[in-house]
Amino acid sequence: MLRGCGGRLKIYIFTDLEGVSGVTEFENRSDTSAWNTYKRRLYSRLLTEEVNAAVKACFDSGASYVLVNDGHGSGYTIDPELIDPRVELIHGTHRPEWLPLIDQGFDAMLFIGAHSKVGTKRGVLYHTMSVMIKEISINNIPLGEIGLAAFYAGVYDVPLVFLSGDEAACREVEALIPGVVTVAVKRGLSRFSAVSIPPVRARRLIEDGVKKALSRVDKVKPFKIEPPYIYREYVFRAPKIETLVSNPDRLPKSYELVREVHAETAEQLIKRVWHRCV
Repeated sequence: MLRGCGGRLKIYIFTDLEGVSGVTEFENRSDTSAWNTYKRRLYSRLLTEEVNAAVKACFDSGASYVLVNDGHGSGYTIDPELIDPRVELIHGTHRPEWLPLIDQGFDAMLFIGAHSKVGTKRGVLYHTMSVMIKEISINNIPLGEIGLAAFYAGVYDVPLVFLSGDEAACREVEALIPGVVTVAVKRGLSRFSAVSIPPVRARRLIEDGVKKALSRVDKVKPFKIEPPYIYREYVFRAPKIETLVSNPDRLPKSYELVREVHAETAEQLIKRVWHRCV
């Protein structure tokens, strides 16, 4: 039974940059050179157009409302002038929570531009929230940003039904969520190199994949972990951490637990881990 207005679909789109076709390096927000400025604008356009492909598929599939979360970095990666005018866009910093405004009124979540968790072989630009983080787990289940986003949405009974990113990201979500539809827009050769599908073709594949996912949205269950909950966050303790973390076979052996959160319910865990005072 669809929960959107009048039985029509209501869709939440979460986005990141590292899993977009053509992107093989982390965004540099401090370099003011002309070349870096060009690259940042290019990456913004590449992400925005992949999102637009997903948005088109949503409305073609009968969506009544699409909310896009600019989830990368400072939250200003999607170009608001180029985004499909039918959506609403969450952007900016100091948000009250990680996935603002998601609730039980949404029928499904899509993830565009996803990357794999830290240490994934041939995972393009793999990391989990930060280069310093070695692992995040809930009830001893290691989760990357994909799993964490799926869990967060699952708290509100919203299933993650579609994901695009590199091949490693697609494998990661397929291991967590039976029936999820994925589109790999590139395959990793290393953390900083890939073979990409040209963006125009990647967008067509995303559009087709989203339509497929939304045609069977009731077949995918929300991602759940049984309560009670223990959230743990470990960080690496090593010099030259970026160099070491870039090779999955040379991850530092030294790390420590820096955060542990206990909760009886998923709602409590969401509030204690991801809600912020702003």
